[in-house]
Amino acid sequence: SPDWAFTDSGIWGGRPINDEIYIGMTFSNKEIIRCVEYTNASYSGKGVNEMRIEALNVDTTEWETVLTANNLNLEGSAVNRIPLVQINNPSSEPSLMPSTGCSDDCDFKID
Repeated sequence: SPDWAFTDSGIWGGRPINDEIYIGMTFSNKEIIRCVEYTNASYSGKGVNEMRIEALNVDTTEWETVLTANNLNLEGSAVNRIPLVQINNPSSEPSLMPSTGCSDDCDFKID
């Protein structure tokens, strides 16, 4: 069950269709996602080469790619953290403080 992918102790092994595996979460309210983090299974050879983060455009009801991550660590037990950088709504004026892509407390994790 894909629900295993969203637990701290579960392992989920998807089955590809045309070399792609889909997994996701649905939120009842608008959420700010700063990064996606997942841990590979403890054995090598089961990681992903590429991950696409998508969001549903409610106006068109189409899924749109937010970010494509490549060159991910494929080793067993490797942790891949993918920061999501907001570029669609820039601040009204420059900030003196640098921004960080992904804090130590990732808002959303895929295990």
